[in-house]
Amino acid sequence: IPKSTRSRRCKLIRMSLGPVFHLDSNLKSMKFEHILVVQQPGRDHTAIESCFPVSETVLQAEGASEQICAATSRNLRQGLYLLALRPQSFGMELDDFEIESLARPNCADNHDGCQKSHASGAVDKYLSKTFPTLSMQRRLVRGKFEMRDQVRVSSERFEQSVLAPESMLGATRKIVIEQPAPNVVILRCSYLSKPLLDHGILSDAEANALKSAYVGADQDFLHGLTKLVVHGALPALIALHSPQFHAN
Repeated sequence: IPKSTRSRRCKLIRMSLGPVFHLDSNLKSMKFEHILVVQQPGRDHTAIESCFPVSETVLQAEGASEQICAATSRNLRQGLYLLALRPQSFGMELDDFEIESLARPNCADNHDGCQKSHASGAVDKYLSKTFPTLSMQRRLVRGKFEMRDQVRVSSERFEQSVLAPESMLGATRKIVIEQPAPNVVILRCSYLSKPLLDHGILSDAEANALKSAYVGADQDFLHGLTKLVVHGALPALIALHSPQFHAN
Protein backbone atom coordinates (compact mmCIF):
# COMPACT_ATOMS: atom_id res chain seq x y z
CA ILE A 1 0.00 0.00 0.00
CA PRO A 2 1.50 3.39 -0.97
CA LYS A 3 2.66 5.55 1.88
CA SER A 4 0.25 8.25 0.74
CA THR A 5 -2.66 6.10 1.87
CA ARG A 6 -1.39 5.80 5.42
CA SER A 7 -2.33 8.21 8.18
CA ARG A 8 0.25 9.19 10.78
CA ARG A 9 -2.55 9.47 13.29
CA CYS A 10 -4.07 6.14 12.43
CA LYS A 11 -2.30 2.84 12.95
CA LEU A 12 -4.06 0.20 10.91
CA ILE A 13 -3.40 -3.02 12.78
CA ARG A 14 -4.48 -6.42 11.54
CA MET A 15 -5.63 -8.83 14.20
CA SER A 16 -3.60 -11.99 14.78
CA LEU A 17 -5.76 -14.14 12.52
CA GLY A 18 -4.88 -11.90 9.59
CA PRO A 19 -6.78 -11.53 6.31
CA VAL A 20 -8.73 -14.51 5.02
CA PHE A 21 -8.91 -15.18 1.28
CA HIS A 22 -10.86 -18.04 -0.28
CA LEU A 23 -11.24 -19.06 -3.93
CA ASP A 24 -13.64 -21.98 -4.37
CA SER A 25 -12.71 -24.95 -6.50
CA ASN A 26 -15.44 -24.30 -9.08
CA LEU A 27 -14.43 -20.65 -9.53
CA LYS A 28 -17.96 -19.55 -8.68
CA SER A 29 -16.92 -16.99 -6.11
CA MET A 30 -13.98 -15.30 -4.47
CA LYS A 31 -14.21 -14.39 -0.80
CA PHE A 32 -11.91 -12.08 1.13
CA GLU A 33 -12.13 -10.66 4.63
CA HIS A 34 -9.82 -8.51 6.72
CA ILE A 35 -10.02 -6.42 9.87
CA LEU A 36 -8.90 -2.88 10.62
CA VAL A 37 -8.42 -2.03 14.29
CA VAL A 38 -9.67 1.53 14.75
CA GLN A 39 -9.24 1.77 18.51
CA GLN A 40 -7.61 -0.36 21.19
CA PRO A 41 -6.05 0.00 24.65
CA GLY A 42 -2.54 1.45 24.71
CA ARG A 43 0.49 -0.57 25.72
CA ASP A 44 0.27 0.62 29.33
CA HIS A 45 -3.48 -0.19 29.36
CA THR A 46 -4.26 3.25 30.79
CA ALA A 47 -4.46 5.07 27.45
CA ILE A 48 -6.52 4.55 24.32
CA GLU A 49 -4.93 4.35 20.87
CA SER A 50 -7.44 5.64 18.34
CA CYS A 51 -7.49 6.70 14.71
CA PHE A 52 -9.36 9.84 15.71
CA PRO A 53 -7.98 12.75 17.75
CA VAL A 54 -8.85 12.85 21.44
CA SER A 55 -8.57 16.03 23.51
CA GLU A 56 -6.69 16.14 26.80
CA THR A 57 -9.92 17.18 28.49
CA VAL A 58 -11.61 13.96 27.40
CA LEU A 59 -8.60 11.83 28.29
CA GLN A 60 -8.56 13.19 31.85
CA ALA A 61 -12.32 13.00 32.38
CA GLU A 62 -14.06 10.30 34.36
CA GLY A 63 -15.23 7.51 32.08
CA ALA A 64 -12.88 8.69 29.34
CA SER A 65 -12.65 5.30 27.62
CA GLU A 66 -16.43 5.09 27.27
CA GLN A 67 -16.55 8.61 25.81
CA ILE A 68 -13.81 7.77 23.32
CA CYS A 69 -15.57 4.56 22.25
CA ALA A 70 -18.83 6.45 21.73
CA ALA A 71 -17.12 9.18 19.71
CA THR A 72 -15.23 6.63 17.60
CA SER A 73 -18.41 4.70 16.82
CA ARG A 74 -20.26 7.92 15.94
CA ASN A 75 -17.49 8.99 13.55
CA LEU A 76 -17.46 5.58 11.88
CA ARG A 77 -21.25 5.52 11.51
CA GLN A 78 -21.29 8.96 9.91
CA GLY A 79 -18.42 7.85 7.70
CA LEU A 80 -20.40 4.86 6.42
CA TYR A 81 -23.32 7.13 5.54
CA LEU A 82 -21.03 9.51 3.69
CA LEU A 83 -19.41 6.58 1.84
CA ALA A 84 -22.86 5.69 0.54
CA LEU A 85 -24.00 9.24 -0.21
CA ARG A 86 -20.76 10.76 -1.51
CA PRO A 87 -17.93 8.24 -2.17
CA GLN A 88 -15.78 11.02 -3.67
CA SER A 89 -15.24 12.29 -0.14
CA PHE A 90 -12.85 9.37 0.42
CA GLY A 91 -10.60 9.82 -2.59
CA MET A 92 -12.64 7.86 -5.13
CA GLU A 93 -12.01 9.60 -8.45
CA LEU A 94 -15.29 9.72 -10.38
CA ASP A 95 -16.32 11.68 -13.46
CA ASP A 96 -19.98 11.40 -12.55
CA PHE A 97 -21.99 10.16 -9.59
CA GLU A 98 -25.74 9.96 -9.13
CA ILE A 99 -28.14 8.49 -6.60
CA GLU A 100 -30.85 7.18 -8.94
CA SER A 101 -33.31 6.04 -6.29
CA LEU A 102 -33.58 6.24 -2.52
CA ALA A 103 -35.73 4.34 -0.04
CA ARG A 104 -36.41 6.60 2.93
CA PRO A 105 -36.54 5.27 6.49
CA ASN A 106 -39.79 4.14 8.05
CA CYS A 107 -40.90 6.89 10.42
CA ALA A 108 -43.07 4.41 12.31
CA ASP A 109 -39.90 2.83 13.68
CA ASN A 110 -38.77 6.08 15.28
CA HIS A 111 -41.81 8.30 15.16
CA ASP A 112 -40.93 11.13 17.54
CA GLY A 113 -37.32 11.73 16.46
CA CYS A 114 -38.18 11.22 12.81
CA GLN A 115 -41.03 13.75 12.79
CA LYS A 116 -38.99 16.33 14.70
CA SER A 117 -35.94 16.06 12.47
CA HIS A 118 -37.95 16.04 9.25
CA ALA A 119 -39.93 19.08 10.24
CA SER A 120 -36.85 21.07 11.14
CA GLY A 121 -34.91 19.97 8.08
CA ALA A 122 -31.97 19.05 10.33
CA VAL A 123 -30.83 16.16 8.17
CA ASP A 124 -27.32 16.02 9.61
CA LYS A 125 -28.68 15.83 13.16
CA TYR A 126 -31.20 13.23 12.02
CA LEU A 127 -28.48 10.97 10.65
CA SER A 128 -26.07 11.53 13.52
CA LYS A 129 -28.62 10.78 16.24
CA THR A 130 -31.00 8.17 14.81
CA PHE A 131 -28.90 6.47 12.08
CA PRO A 132 -31.84 5.28 9.97
CA THR A 133 -31.49 2.53 7.41
CA LEU A 134 -31.18 3.90 3.90
CA SER A 135 -31.34 1.88 0.69
CA MET A 136 -30.29 3.41 -2.61
CA GLN A 137 -29.33 2.64 -6.19
CA ARG A 138 -26.32 4.54 -7.45
CA ARG A 139 -24.56 5.23 -10.74
CA LEU A 140 -20.77 5.69 -10.74
CA VAL A 141 -18.79 6.71 -13.82
CA ARG A 142 -15.04 6.88 -14.31
CA GLY A 143 -13.89 7.42 -17.87
CA LYS A 144 -15.63 4.85 -20.07
CA PHE A 145 -16.38 2.59 -17.12
CA GLU A 146 -19.88 2.81 -15.66
CA MET A 147 -21.15 0.87 -12.67
CA ARG A 148 -24.54 0.67 -11.01
CA ASP A 149 -24.97 -0.68 -7.53
CA GLN A 150 -27.42 -1.16 -4.68
CA VAL A 151 -26.27 0.18 -1.31
CA ARG A 152 -27.86 -0.34 2.08
CA VAL A 153 -26.42 1.58 5.02
CA SER A 154 -27.48 1.47 8.65
CA SER A 155 -26.06 2.35 12.05
CA GLU A 156 -23.26 -0.23 11.99
CA ARG A 157 -23.17 -1.66 8.48
CA PHE A 158 -22.47 -0.66 4.86
CA GLU A 159 -23.49 -3.18 2.19
CA GLN A 160 -22.83 -2.73 -1.53
CA SER A 161 -24.01 -5.05 -4.30
CA VAL A 162 -23.09 -4.50 -7.95
CA LEU A 163 -25.98 -4.46 -10.44
CA ALA A 164 -24.00 -3.64 -13.61
CA PRO A 165 -21.88 -4.26 -15.62
CA GLU A 166 -22.68 -7.92 -16.09
CA SER A 167 -19.06 -8.93 -15.58
CA MET A 168 -19.29 -7.70 -11.98
CA LEU A 169 -22.93 -8.60 -11.29
CA GLY A 170 -23.47 -9.82 -7.74
CA ALA A 171 -20.11 -8.67 -6.37
CA THR A 172 -20.50 -7.41 -2.81
CA ARG A 173 -18.61 -5.30 -0.30
CA LYS A 174 -19.51 -5.13 3.38
CA ILE A 175 -18.08 -2.98 6.16
CA VAL A 176 -19.30 -3.68 9.69
CA ILE A 177 -18.47 -1.77 12.89
CA GLU A 178 -17.80 -4.14 15.79
CA GLN A 179 -16.73 -3.81 19.39
CA PRO A 180 -15.39 -7.29 20.27
CA ALA A 181 -13.94 -6.23 23.64
CA PRO A 182 -13.99 -3.23 25.99
CA ASN A 183 -12.28 -0.19 24.46
CA VAL A 184 -11.74 -2.03 21.16
CA VAL A 185 -13.44 -0.88 17.96
CA ILE A 186 -12.82 -2.60 14.63
CA LEU A 187 -14.03 -2.56 11.06
CA ARG A 188 -14.70 -5.99 9.58
CA CYS A 189 -14.44 -5.71 5.80
CA SER A 190 -15.54 -8.52 3.51
CA TYR A 191 -15.80 -9.01 -0.23
CA LEU A 192 -17.51 -11.57 -2.43
CA SER A 193 -17.25 -11.70 -6.20
CA LYS A 194 -17.13 -14.09 -9.08
CA PRO A 195 -13.82 -14.31 -10.97
CA LEU A 196 -13.29 -11.74 -13.68
CA LEU A 197 -10.95 -14.08 -15.56
CA ASP A 198 -12.02 -16.68 -18.10
CA HIS A 199 -8.71 -18.46 -18.45
CA GLY A 200 -8.72 -20.40 -15.20
CA ILE A 201 -7.52 -20.14 -11.64
CA LEU A 202 -5.99 -16.91 -10.41
CA SER A 203 -2.24 -16.88 -10.07
CA ASP A 204 -0.67 -15.93 -6.74
CA ALA A 205 0.29 -12.55 -8.19
CA GLU A 206 -3.26 -11.88 -9.39
CA ALA A 207 -4.77 -12.96 -6.07
CA ASN A 208 -2.33 -10.77 -4.13
CA ALA A 209 -3.10 -7.80 -6.36
CA LEU A 210 -6.81 -8.29 -5.75
CA LYS A 211 -6.34 -8.54 -2.00
CA SER A 212 -4.15 -5.43 -1.97
CA ALA A 213 -6.81 -3.51 -3.87
CA TYR A 214 -9.47 -4.53 -1.35
CA VAL A 215 -7.32 -3.64 1.68
CA GLY A 216 -6.23 -0.39 0.04
CA ALA A 217 -9.83 0.69 -0.56
CA ASP A 218 -10.73 0.17 3.09
CA GLN A 219 -7.56 1.86 4.36
CA ASP A 220 -8.30 4.82 2.08
CA PHE A 221 -11.79 5.06 3.58
CA LEU A 222 -10.47 5.08 7.15
CA HIS A 223 -7.62 7.45 6.28
CA GLY A 224 -10.02 9.84 4.53
CA LEU A 225 -12.47 9.69 7.42
CA THR A 226 -9.69 10.47 9.89
CA LYS A 227 -8.78 13.61 7.92
CA LEU A 228 -12.41 14.74 7.80
CA VAL A 229 -12.71 14.32 11.57
CA VAL A 230 -9.41 16.11 12.24
CA HIS A 231 -10.48 19.10 10.11
CA GLY A 232 -14.04 19.12 11.45
CA ALA A 233 -15.53 18.66 7.98
CA LEU A 234 -17.58 15.51 8.57
CA PRO A 235 -20.80 17.14 9.91
CA ALA A 236 -20.84 19.71 7.09
CA LEU A 237 -20.43 17.05 4.41
CA ILE A 238 -23.16 14.92 5.97
CA ALA A 239 -25.51 17.93 5.95
CA LEU A 240 -24.57 18.89 2.38
CA HIS A 241 -24.98 15.50 0.76
CA SER A 242 -27.72 13.88 2.82
CA PRO A 243 -31.10 13.36 1.12
CA GLN A 244 -33.62 16.03 2.04
CA PHE A 245 -36.37 14.49 4.16
CA HIS A 246 -39.65 16.28 4.64
CA ALA A 247 -42.53 15.68 6.99
CA ASN A 248 -45.63 14.26 5.34
